[in-house]
Amino acid sequence: MPNYLPYDTIIWALISLLLVLAWGIGLLLLLYLPYKRYVLKRDILSRQLFVTDNKIVYKAIRPSYLPFMGIVKKEIKVPLHLIVDVIIEQGCLQSAYSLYTFRIESIAHGKPAPVDELQFHCVHNPDFLRKVKASPIRTALDSKGKIPDNILLHKIEELNRSVKNLESLLVGSHRRE
Repeated sequence: MPNYLPYDTIIWALISLLLVLAWGIGLLLLLYLPYKRYVLKRDILSRQLFVTDNKIVYKAIRPSYLPFMGIVKKEIKVPLHLIVDVIIEQGCLQSAYSLYTFRIESIAHGKPAPVDELQFHCVHNPDFLRKVKASPIRTALDSKGKIPDNILLHKIEELNRSVKNLESLLVGSHRRE
């Protein structure tokens, strides 16, 4: 979070300044910036990610982006058998803050094209997460019963490799027939 808040603030401020020059409404966006930072900070601090035997569950609770409109609760469940790809990417401004975006791509229910089911900003050092050795789930759980993020990312990478190997075997068997 320490690197993500300044990153998001710079993007918001640049857009606001452009709108001040263009139509003058960017001044309202600049006045809104402290509340937006507060909401983003609460969102980041409340994020939880769990992996069960058959799905990934993401939970977050944050205030609404419209002041005095209550709390927004978000829960996303992605079945493991629908996961198609795991993508880690970094933009130009993200590289200045050593941030990465982590996306889990899956096939949406009944749709043939892959869809981003989960997207996480503010991931640090994904190369380190890829090098983590696999360990049994029981010993990897922390005191609250959650799996640490580094083990989760490693397990998802293993799943991605397994799916790609299975896919290549199926394609190879169809060519022989």
